[in-house]
Amino acid sequence: MAVCTLSGNADMYGLGIRVGFYLQWFGKILATWVARKEVTGMRLSESLFIAATFLALIIQTSRDNLRPVEIYVILLLTFGGYLHFVPLYVWRLLIGCDPDLDPSRHPRVKPGKMFSRLNFSLLSTVCIFQLWFWIGKVSNIGRGGCTEFGFLFARIRLNQRGFVVVNVVLYFLLLLCCMAVLGISVGKRWGFLEEKPKRSIGYVLPKYDLLPCF
Repeated sequence: MAVCTLSGNADMYGLGIRVGFYLQWFGKILATWVARKEVTGMRLSESLFIAATFLALIIQTSRDNLRPVEIYVILLLTFGGYLHFVPLYVWRLLIGCDPDLDPSRHPRVKPGKMFSRLNFSLLSTVCIFQLWFWIGKVSNIGRGGCTEFGFLFARIRLNQRGFVVVNVVLYFLLLLCCMAVLGISVGKRWGFLEEKPKRSIGYVLPKYDLLPCF
């Protein structure tokens, strides 16, 4: 197959938009240490930025204005801020959710309710869209005579079976974790589940982490 070129869509993933995402990711991390009062507003603005970009992605996709590789790039930008959950999920499962070994047990800035709910909704919705993209959309790659590539520690064909399976499993597990957290939260709110007693060391698991350990 031929490797084709495209002009790109500067309104969706142009240089300015990419730089904006990068600055928000690293700025939020740095602000938790040097400007805690600014973190709440930065988190909310980042979530709104992601929501706006994701809404535009859905509209453009419904109009069939984007190639799969363009959707892939935009999803990396919208989902990039959540990728730190992956090693954190794995680590907490490996340590059996032991709070003494949890690196995030003492969050420097607690999130507000609005951010937590918006963040949870975005994470769940993006996971669903990711599953649709990898299961349904990627299968159409190559029909126009072009090969499109992604990245997994090296350049790889976007529709290569192993690459597709890795992404489907990843986003399915993340969505499963979200649904488990939602189920547990609803169960506790309605009295179906009992709250676990607090540890004497004063550990409180950050609710915004959306993790499977309570």
